[in-house]
Amino acid sequence: MSVVMSVYNDCPYLGEAVQSILEQTFDNFEFVIINDGSTDGSKEVLEQFEEQDDRIRLFHQKNRGLTPSLNRGLHEARGAYIARMDGDDISRPKRLEKQVRFLDSNSEVGIVGTRVDQMDADGESNGEWHLPTKPDLIAWELLFHNCLCHPSVMIRHSLLEELGGYANWAAQAQDYELWTRAVLESRLANLPEKLHRLRRHGNSITDTKRAEQLQVCCEATARLHEALLGVEANEKFAYFLAWMHHENVQIAIEETGLRKLPGVHEYVRTLYRVYVRAVLPKHRNMEVRHNALYKLDTLANDIQRHEGRFAGSLHRLRARFMHPRSEFALWLIQAVKIKLSKINVFSV
Repeated sequence: MSVVMSVYNDCPYLGEAVQSILEQTFDNFEFVIINDGSTDGSKEVLEQFEEQDDRIRLFHQKNRGLTPSLNRGLHEARGAYIARMDGDDISRPKRLEKQVRFLDSNSEVGIVGTRVDQMDADGESNGEWHLPTKPDLIAWELLFHNCLCHPSVMIRHSLLEELGGYANWAAQAQDYELWTRAVLESRLANLPEKLHRLRRHGNSITDTKRAEQLQVCCEATARLHEALLGVEANEKFAYFLAWMHHENVQIAIEETGLRKLPGVHEYVRTLYRVYVRAVLPKHRNMEVRHNALYKLDTLANDIQRHEGRFAGSLHRLRARFMHPRSEFALWLIQAVKIKLSKINVFSV
């Protein structure tokens, strides 16, 4: 397998990041590192590691940006599986071992990430990214936002070749754009263990390029909706839902100018109907339906604020009876069980 990392001015954190890969319990890999024109001493740090470990294949280039650098890394990689890594993060020792074992055992899954711990510039933990793990729920969530941590993933090389790698037009959020194409061809999963530490600091792309990231996310969301819904897709609704999930309903209204919330509510119900038919296996996944209802209720609450209690209640009721209606009885039984379990907890 191959680990692919693009580096640009990550010197303060680079040694720790590289060492965390070299010390993996699974050690049968090549480490493809693209130095994307660093000017802060990263080049010298990488060359020292290259001299010490022959698994490292180091390539220097003029600064081209993350997407072209990653595509070069994919081109150079020779492994059947490709793991991503960033120059300022830390992978826990068993990450690669557990991901290789998972992909070996689950041929239908093309991409597997992990849950992650978040840390600050000093390496102090400051939260976690609690990501969904099951492919059904991930496929649903990707219709709205990213739910895989890019530097934590391992991907089948064959899938990347089929998809043509990262899209050149996506200078930011290239990971989410890739997932929105991959989900149409394969299953995606996350391991439940926190096997990666994600560093957030003042120079993180998430902090410095947020506006550009959101624009790419909106476009990728719209393209995925079009692929799934065909003529029923609505670009403006797709942009609204992307903004809503990255920020909130009010900001979504401000950014898109869309105020017809009942139309958005109906559009989410359409998404769910088509998603169940096209993506879900024959069995019903009530976890996905619960998630869809939560999104619909968020919209219904704002409809109520703008149009009154009756309108809000009506849309909440429509959500409960959304297609496929064959799920309603299963959902109701599960909802009652959850309510009863809460009552029993309080009574004890």
